[in-house]
Amino acid sequence: MRRTLPLLPLLILAACDDGGGAIVDAATIDTPMNDCGCVGDTPDPMVTVQVVDTDGPLAGVPVYFLDGLGAQVAMTATDALGLAHAAMPTGGSVTAVMADGGFGERLATALGVLPGDTIYVRARGGGNDMLIDLTIPANGTNGHYMVDTPCGSADVLTEVGTTATFQVQLFGCGATTDFKVSADNGDGGPVSTFIATNVAVADAAAVTLTGTYAADATVTQSYTNLPPPVSFVNGERAVVAARGSLWKTGVGLDVVAGAASGTFGVPVLGATGPSLVAITTLNRNLGPSESRVLAHPADGDYALDATGVLLPPFIAGAQFDIATHTLAWTEDTTGATPDLSFASLQVNRPQLKQSWTWDVVAPHTATAIVLPVLPGTAADYNPIATDDVFVNDHLTAALPGGYAVGRSYAHLATSFEHFASVLTGRLVIERQLILTKRR
Repeated sequence: MRRTLPLLPLLILAACDDGGGAIVDAATIDTPMNDCGCVGDTPDPMVTVQVVDTDGPLAGVPVYFLDGLGAQVAMTATDALGLAHAAMPTGGSVTAVMADGGFGERLATALGVLPGDTIYVRARGGGNDMLIDLTIPANGTNGHYMVDTPCGSADVLTEVGTTATFQVQLFGCGATTDFKVSADNGDGGPVSTFIATNVAVADAAAVTLTGTYAADATVTQSYTNLPPPVSFVNGERAVVAARGSLWKTGVGLDVVAGAASGTFGVPVLGATGPSLVAITTLNRNLGPSESRVLAHPADGDYALDATGVLLPPFIAGAQFDIATHTLAWTEDTTGATPDLSFASLQVNRPQLKQSWTWDVVAPHTATAIVLPVLPGTAADYNPIATDDVFVNDHLTAALPGGYAVGRSYAHLATSFEHFASVLTGRLVIERQLILTKRR
């Protein structure tokens, strides 16, 4: 049975004894706990996995709890709150096996799990496609409106009036979502914006938003001490709410003597609700690798001194060895130290015409990830010699709270900017450039 609850209505950053942070969904915590899931000085031996999709907690998902040597500790399915629990030793792994309807099956694994951890996993799917009749307040003489949500957008030129009503198509949207509404005259002139959060939506529903437009602000994004190979940098700002990214804008900048600067317009946001994330993307031309730095909060001007910030670039891309269950790659020897490694593999079994993805997050202790060998009914998901295994995504990251945050939330965020928006500080990513992704 599935229970539909608002997904992530409250994202809170909480500190643990190890310096970690936590994204907490207050509506779905089944028992009270402190920030570390601890009672006094005694660690809670239980490890909890919560699986959600766009509609909310997902029941009936098998979760495998293995110890550090790969032996099964427990296998249990998630309950009506999407929760599965097991008492775990230090250094084990958890794997959720999700039968994503319409997308193919997906496995999500977290390695290096500690007693007391809660591991959050977002399943693909959930939500509904909707066509809504949206009414918004008019903005003076402006008749050009741009509407953005985490699940769809619209760009409409209407007659000037006291209100504007038009249809908006939403895709895979939950029963509640967030809106960014901007207005101008359609001539590239000044833009004004308001935000509406936690708005109930349904197919064919009439949805009326209220709010006061505020003029967008011009912000500067500047860079110093970029590495010598970098000749171009892309600077962006994203508006991110609890359910994901609503909107993004950016500017490409030429780098001269390690420096660059540019300006663009962003909405003025309130003290609560969505926030702005500053995003920097660059390529050091040292291998199949792209660097990304995300900073939050980023409400005004943003400056990045790149000294000592970037992670080691990939010199050789990751390859998966079926016999040893190992994904290995080569990194440059210079750069800041990553906290985690993440990879998404696609496994194809041609003789049975089967395919599934396997996402894994691991502590960055070496330039390799060893996937667990799954037992029991999940053993069929272990790659075999006749399978084709492709790397669809691979990255390393450094973040506030280190791997304590990474193992809990790497499988939950909908995007890099969504993840960064619940961290106070800087998220640094080195991502392998993969030209052909297979689905």
